[in-house]
Amino acid sequence: MAPVTGLATVSDRIHWPTAVGRGAFLACSWTWCIGMWLPVILIREFGWMGFIAFAIPNVVGAAGMGLALRRPGASERLSVRYGRAMRAFSLATIAFHAFFVTWMMGPLASWVSGLLVAAPALILAVGAFGLRPLGSRAWTALAPLCWLGSATLLGTWLFLGRGGIVLPEMWGRSHPTGLLWLTPVLALGFGACPFLDPTFHRVRRETPGATGSAAFVLGFGALFLVMIVATALYAGGAIERRSLSSFVLGHMLLQSIFTVGAHAREVDRRTLWTPILIGLAAALVPKSAWFASPGLSSEDVYRLFMGFYGLLFPAYVWIVMTPRRSASGLATWLGALALAAPCFWLGFIEMRWVWLAPGCAIVLGAPLVRGLFGPAKRGHMGADPASW
Repeated sequence: MAPVTGLATVSDRIHWPTAVGRGAFLACSWTWCIGMWLPVILIREFGWMGFIAFAIPNVVGAAGMGLALRRPGASERLSVRYGRAMRAFSLATIAFHAFFVTWMMGPLASWVSGLLVAAPALILAVGAFGLRPLGSRAWTALAPLCWLGSATLLGTWLFLGRGGIVLPEMWGRSHPTGLLWLTPVLALGFGACPFLDPTFHRVRRETPGATGSAAFVLGFGALFLVMIVATALYAGGAIERRSLSSFVLGHMLLQSIFTVGAHAREVDRRTLWTPILIGLAAALVPKSAWFASPGLSSEDVYRLFMGFYGLLFPAYVWIVMTPRRSASGLATWLGALALAAPCFWLGFIEMRWVWLAPGCAIVLGAPLVRGLFGPAKRGHMGADPASW
C-alpha cells in the first residue's frame, strides 16, 4: 500500500478532483496584488510586450517550483530549514494586500465617508480571521468557488459593464530597451519567490506524487493564466480612465481575501493585525501632509512593496538557499541588498531602467563572492533540483 501523506497518496495516478481543487487553490493564492496590478504598470510602460515579459516567467516559475520539489520530503526539508523566512514572506504579503485594497478602494470609501477609508483593510482582516481556521479539505472545496466567483465578476464586467475593454497599445510610453533590463529581474523574482511561499509548500506536501504535479501545472498553466489575462484586458481602461469597474474591484477584493486567508494559516494568529495595520498605514502615507511635498504617490508605495518580491526575497533564495550554503550566506545577502537597493530604486522607482542591470548582476554574482569568506557547505537546495 502506498504511504498516505496529507490529502493524497504517493502515486503515479492523477486524482483529478484533488488536482483541480488544489490547482484552483494555487491559482487563487497567487492571483494577488502583483498579478492584479503589476501588469497594468508594465503594459502602460511597455505595451503588450510588458505583459508577455510578466506572464511567461510568472507561470513557468510558479509551476516549476512544484515540479522541482516533487520528490517526497523535498518541501518538508526546506520548510523546516527556512521556516522563518517563509513566515516573513507571508507577513509581507499580508501587509502588501492591506495596502493594495485600501489604495484601490479608497476613492469609493472616501466617496461614502472619509471615516470608511480603513473599511477595505478591515474587511480583509475579518475575511482572513474567518478563513484561517479552515482545514485543507475545506480550502480545496472553497478554491474553485473563489476562482469561479472572480471569473463571474470579470465576465460580468466584460459583457455587461458600461466601460468595455480598452485594448492596450503594442508599445508603451517607455523605450522598448528598458524591457531588456527589466526582464531578468522579473525572471529572477518569479523564479525564486515561489520557493518562499508557504502556501505553495503546503500544497506540495499535502498533495504528493503526480496529483500534486498536475495541480501545479493546471493551477498556473490554465487557471492562473486566465486571471492575469483578465488583468491585461482591464489594464487599458485603468490606464486611460484611471478608474475601475466595481466588478473588477470586487474581483480584487475577493482574491485578496483568499490570499490573505491562505497566508494567515502560515503565521501566528497574534501577529496578523501587525501587517494589516502596516499596510493600512502605508496606504495613508501618500495622503499625509509630510509626504505631500516630495510627491510620493500610492503607485510609488506599491513599487516599494514590489522591492520585497523583486529584490529582497529573490536575493535570499539565490544567495542563502542556493546553490550552496555557508556561514557567510546571510552576511553576503545583506551586503548584496545594500549594494543592489540603490540600483533597484533608480531602475524601478525612478524608471531609469538601465540601472536594473547592475542591480541584478550584484545579486546574481553574490554567491561567487561568498566563496571568498569561507568554505561552502552543501545546503538543502543543491544544484540538482531532484535532490531538494
